[in-house]
Amino acid sequence: MKYILFPGRHLLTTAFQKKYILEQIANSDEQICIIFAITSANQRGSRYNPLPLWVRALGVDRFGQELQGTKPTIQYRIVPVPHFGLVENFTELVIKYVQDSLHIDLHPENTNILCSTQALAKRFRKNNFIVYDAEFNINTQEYTEKTPNEILKNIIESDFTDIEKADDFSLLSLSGQSLWKTLPQVYAHVHRLWNDPLLTESGSLTETRDYATYAYGMGHNQLLEFKYQDVKDAIIPGRIVDEGCADGSLLARIITDEPDSDYIGVDITAEFIARCQERQRLGDFGNSYINFYQRNITEEIFKENTISTTLCNSTTHEIYSYGNGEKDIHAYLAHKYKQTQAGGRIIIRDVVGPEDKNKIIYAKLSDTDGENMRPEEVKSWSDFSPETLEGLSTLSRFYLYAETYLRDLIDAGRRDVQEKINYSIEKIDDTVYIKTSFKNITEYITKKDYTDNWLSESNEQFAFWSFSEWEQALEKAGFSIVHNGTTYSKAYTNQWIVENRFRGSVELFEKTEQGLTTIPYPPTNMVLVGEK
Repeated sequence: MKYILFPGRHLLTTAFQKKYILEQIANSDEQICIIFAITSANQRGSRYNPLPLWVRALGVDRFGQELQGTKPTIQYRIVPVPHFGLVENFTELVIKYVQDSLHIDLHPENTNILCSTQALAKRFRKNNFIVYDAEFNINTQEYTEKTPNEILKNIIESDFTDIEKADDFSLLSLSGQSLWKTLPQVYAHVHRLWNDPLLTESGSLTETRDYATYAYGMGHNQLLEFKYQDVKDAIIPGRIVDEGCADGSLLARIITDEPDSDYIGVDITAEFIARCQERQRLGDFGNSYINFYQRNITEEIFKENTISTTLCNSTTHEIYSYGNGEKDIHAYLAHKYKQTQAGGRIIIRDVVGPEDKNKIIYAKLSDTDGENMRPEEVKSWSDFSPETLEGLSTLSRFYLYAETYLRDLIDAGRRDVQEKINYSIEKIDDTVYIKTSFKNITEYITKKDYTDNWLSESNEQFAFWSFSEWEQALEKAGFSIVHNGTTYSKAYTNQWIVENRFRGSVELFEKTEQGLTTIPYPPTNMVLVGEK
């Protein structure tokens, strides 16, 4: 038996691959077994890897049958290989997974490699394997045929309505063409992922977010209970959607009190959808109906008048921050109004800005709770490790925050440089004060302790609208604001945050005729309930 190991993500199969494989084995009298090693098998939901394993395995299986129809002596096997990146020992890991899955021994005497990715081909050759370079011409050192990734890109960027008319669709194998034509929902899903302006190549909102830390913060028991108590009385049972569901923690909590509703979690990131599905496998959502969608929540997702409650927990500020600001928020609320049934509700729980955002205030920030640095010392700062950030004083952290606030978005041309934090330093009675707007200081003090995700959080905006501006936006979309004392719609200052993050490190003042007068801390959160 002669083996041909064919590693790759196998997002699609091509006519050239079929022709090339048959040419390589045309003169062989041996039984040939092609081993399709589907790499990154446990990943999906990004431009790099948009397809779930079942679609890729189905495509490879049909391709294997197509090869067998041409040359019956061909056998084939399919082996899923988990994602571990382009590490130095990638080739050895692939071989080990294949060997353990099929209980065979692969070595240069019985195995050749089919791989046009030259970084991998060189590693296989280094281990003395013969490599079939497929689309790559080893003599001219250039690709002479389009690779599957290039073909997929051209198909996705072509006419969305009719895949058969898409550029390069004819370059697929016959089985590949059949697969994509019979799975239009898969094509639509890939098209959404590929063209979503908010997603990074890896299927996330930002490359600098630590998802383990972020999920812990979102789902920590005490904080989770705060969130649940804020929204629970406003929920209308029926069909409940959590838009921006993260790892599903809030849904799991709601289900314990309302198990008979249907639940849908929506998140844009592949990482969180994977975490939700793992929790579902573990039974964290009980016996309730629950499903998860990887979608951009700024798009229309559900049919009109079909949702009883839409939960937006810590998502609207991300729409504003990573999208097109106010424009995207207004469009989002309009979509939510359409999908909400009569008597249904939208519940927004998020951060909020102070009513008097532009008022100039004086902030006394502690310079004794960590290392002190001058503003000019942080301009070239590059060590954003949590340990180093936590060692800075509250005042020094402000200087750093003023340098990093919206920096990536401004550099990318998505935010105006005028949105940077402008401030001055004033010394009054030997005490240093930061003089800036109430909005600016709110942005800082509500995020100053997020040292695990400093760079991603410093590119997000919390205080862009006050609570009254949020009410106006919801009413503009068609909703009626639901007030019920302090139970429903409200802006408030979370006392846990005050005691654990503000007090002792931040004091706020306004300048009056009598001098500096202490003012209360700004609101940290809001709950806004709109009814259709």
